Amino acid sequence: MTQSGYNIKCEQLRKNYVNIQQIIPHSMHIFSTDCFTVGGPDIGKKCVFPFTYNKIVHFGCPVDPEDSSKRWCSTRVDGNGNHVAGQGVYGDCSQGCPIHDDK
Repeated sequence: MTQSGYNIKCEQLRKNYVNIQQIIPHSMHIFSTDCFTVGGPDIGKKCVFPFTYNKIVHFGCPVDPEDSSKRWCSTRVDGNGNHVAGQGVYGDCSQGCPIHDDK
């Protein structure tokens, strides 16, 4: 799937998130086979989507708050879908990852 295809899919998922979370419990997160970390503290791990960070649900990789030239993802979430912070379980997204755009 192309990057623009991922963007469209992410937007569709974001719009339907309320319905999705009623059907699929947070314990059932998607590990993307084409999306993995290529940098950061947890290199070579599959990204987990969706994940919640700073009260925002991400269906793709958001811009790294420390380096705007990179995008990042969570590699571990808790039972409520929240990124597990403070344990180094995140990394820089590979080229095959969907992107999260706050627009």
